[in-house]
This record gives sequence, structure tokens and C-alpha cells, in this order.
Amino acid sequence: MSTDSPLATGAPVVLLSPALATSRFFYNGMAESIAGAGYIVAVVDHPYDASLVEFPDGSTVTGVNVDQPGNTSQIILDTEVRAQDMIFTLNQLGNGTFQLGRPSSSGAGAASSSHSSAQGAEAGLGLDTSRALAAGHSLGGAAAAAAMMLDSRFVGCFNLDGEFLGPVTQTGLNGPVMIFASNGTDLNTKQLWTAEWPILRGWKLLVRLLPSQHMSLSDTPLLVTTLNGNNVSESAVAESGPLSGIRVRAIVQAYMTSFFHFALTNQTASILQGPDPTNYPEVTYPGSPANLPQDDPPDRDGDDGPDDGDGSGSGNSTSTANNGKSTSGTGSGNIQPGGSISGSNAGGSDDGDD
Repeated sequence: MSTDSPLATGAPVVLLSPALATSRFFYNGMAESIAGAGYIVAVVDHPYDASLVEFPDGSTVTGVNVDQPGNTSQIILDTEVRAQDMIFTLNQLGNGTFQLGRPSSSGAGAASSSHSSAQGAEAGLGLDTSRALAAGHSLGGAAAAAAMMLDSRFVGCFNLDGEFLGPVTQTGLNGPVMIFASNGTDLNTKQLWTAEWPILRGWKLLVRLLPSQHMSLSDTPLLVTTLNGNNVSESAVAESGPLSGIRVRAIVQAYMTSFFHFALTNQTASILQGPDPTNYPEVTYPGSPANLPQDDPPDRDGDDGPDDGDGSGSGNSTSTANNGKSTSGTGSGNIQPGGSISGSNAGGSDDGDD
């Protein structure tokens, strides 16, 4: 590994956990955009949870349906296992044994190599994992919070429209937490956020993307936009929300990287201090979960209220910018037993409910 490699710069590590039964491949675009701001991003596939996970030896495991009605205990267990997956992955990234794979000549894909048998891999990529960031979408957001509670190396949690589940609802969190919500958030999640808001004892912020759906906070809108409606199901179009995938990607990248920079440096970007109607008019600041509408009809006019067509809404503000690092190159690999990861480091680039 050359000394000018992106992985030799000590760039911060971000672990991202997907939604329930959702592959890490639905977050590759998000990972690339975050990596483009100077972070090393690992998207974790959770075995027996993700729809399909392939291990380095070519064996595969398929997901099981844990989201049965009334099966709350299984969902909580899944959250706790996911948190351990994230901790295991962080350990592997930092212990010098992880190898960054390259696509094989057979075109098998960049995410099929491993730390033990990667083709063309670079050995001993011991990354700086002493201060890492946890992020996740839906159930992945709950897993990120659980991982932060269990491991002090995670210094911030960015929760994309996910609940807080398991022991974290009793012990709370002391570090910075940001909830990036959609207006497809279900009532149960809103109620849980309201109940748990007081035990988030550190810096905290809730913002909301309008108009959007729950799966807007994945690569689903980007895929729909890129494919321009070709070979895209009606359900995928509906789940992606009305905003352009390119626009959603830019918004999420701006808020996520601003939060990560704050968690690492305690420097607060302006978009974390209040609404920015000039650059990000789609993002509102409810102030707390208690201020979210309990009955949320589809919002087509972009405000934080009923679909009245006037485009005006209201919201209370609460309390970096790019960290300035330039990176280049892409790579990914699988890690077991905690699960396979897809790591992105790309420079210059900008399911349903739990």
C-alpha cells in the first residue's frame, strides 16, 4: 500500500447498516458519496437477515423472515446481533488483517472478495478505528445506536428513519445522535422516538426530508432515476418517493457528512443549526419527535403538513462542513463471521419499514 493511498491517510471509518432484509448493494451510491467527502465507508451485510449473503468460499446464506406480527423479541434480538456484526467488522478493519479486494478478471463483482482470499488484495490494512461513526437505515439505524451504546469507539450515530430498540431504550446514549426522518415514517416509530428522546442525553437533532418515503433514504430513488423508469416496478417507484435520486443523494450526503464532522471535531455546520431554505428547502426541523404529525397523509407539495398544494410549512429549529480530505479509488470485500462488507473509498463524487 503506498503512503499516498486513501487508506493510508487515517480517514475516519463509517459503518453503515442496511434496512431489514435489504442488501448492502442498495446503499452503494450513498457509501460512495460519503467516501467522496473523505471517509472510509463499510456497508455491512448481516447474515440470515440480508436477503442474500455470499461468503468468501462461495457459500451463500439467505435471509429469514424475522418481521412477523407481534414478534418484537426477535426484532430486538436481530438488532443486538447486528450491533455485534458492526463491532466485529470494526475490529477486523482495525487489526491489520483486512484486505481490500479488487474485482476478479471473471467480472464477479467488486464485493465478492475477502480478507482471507481476495484476488489482488493489499495486505494489512490496519485502519484507524479508534474513533468511528455508526449509521444505519430503518432497522440499521437501531443497530447503529445499539453499537454505539456497546462500543465507545463509535463517537456518533446517524439514524436514517429507524427506531431505537433493545437495551439502548433503557440506558440511553450520551454521544451525539441525529435522526434523519422521512415523511413515510410510521406512527409506531414516531411514538418510540418521542418516548426515547429524553434519554438521548448528548447533542441530538431531528430533521425531516419532504416529500419522501421510507425507502427514499436508500439508493432506491437513485436507481429509479438512473433507470428512468425502465424495468422498474411500480412499487419501487412509489417507495422511492417523488424527489430525484440525484437530489436525495446530495441532501443525505450533506447532512450525514456534516454530522460526522461534528461528531469528530465538535464543529457545527450551519445546516445542523437550523433550516437552510436556500440550499436545502426539502429539509425541515421539527425540533423534537413530539412535533411530528401523528397522522401523516402523503405529502406532495413539499411542506411539513397536509397535501394542500401551497408548499408552505412550518418547523422549529434545533441545534462540517466537508472535512476537507480528498480520496480516490474504490474497493470492497467480505468479512466473516460478522458478515460481509462493501467498503467504498471514492473521491470526487459528491423493504420497507422495520
